[in-house]
Amino acid sequence: MKKSWKLLSLYALFLFLITFFPDFKKEVGDVEEFEEYLESSFDFVLNDEEFEGVKYKVLSVTDGDTFRIDYEGKSTSVRMIGIDTPEVNHPSKPVQCFGEEASQRTKDLLLDKEVVLEQDVSKTDRYGRILAYVWLNGEMINEKLVKEGFAFSTPYPPDVKYQDILDKAEEYARNNSLGLWDEYTCGGDVYFGTNDSFDN
Repeated sequence: MKKSWKLLSLYALFLFLITFFPDFKKEVGDVEEFEEYLESSFDFVLNDEEFEGVKYKVLSVTDGDTFRIDYEGKSTSVRMIGIDTPEVNHPSKPVQCFGEEASQRTKDLLLDKEVVLEQDVSKTDRYGRILAYVWLNGEMINEKLVKEGFAFSTPYPPDVKYQDILDKAEEYARNNSLGLWDEYTCGGDVYFGTNDSFDN
C-alpha cells in the first residue's frame, strides 16, 4: 500500500514537471516510460519513510554479515553495511577463525525476527544483495556485532553514514579483548588456525 502511494506521488510529480517544465519531458521520455522506470526501480529502494515503519522477517542467516529476508514474498539477500565477519561459506577461502561463532551470533539475534532496514548511498552490491543498516528493537545490529567482537568495522565508501559509530564499537571490542580480539581466539587475525595461516 505504501509503495503504491509512493508511485502515485511520483507520478503526480512527473505530470507537474512536464506541465511547467516542457524540457523535462524531452529528457525522461513519455509518461509510460517513466512509470515503468519507477516500477522497476522501487524493488530495492528502501528510503527513510520505509525505514521508520516497515519490518521484514529474517528467513535464514548465510553468515555473520549476510542473511535473507521475506521481501514482498521473495527470499532476498541482505548484506550489512560497514562491517565484515570471518568467512564460513567463501568458495576459495577456508572457514576463518571465529567465523562459525559470528554466524551463530547473527542467527541468534536475527533468525525469525522482524527487522527494519536503513540504506545509505548504495542500494545493492555487485551480487544484487540489499545493502543496509539493520535495526531490531531500536538497536543497530551492525554496531552490536562489532562491539561484541563478532565483526570488524570495515568501510565501503560511499556507504559510511555510521562508520564513526562502528569504528568506536571496534575500539571498544579491541580494548576489552572481546571475540575476534581475544588472544585465545584470533587476536584479530582471522587466518589464525586455518590452512592459510601458513601462507601469510
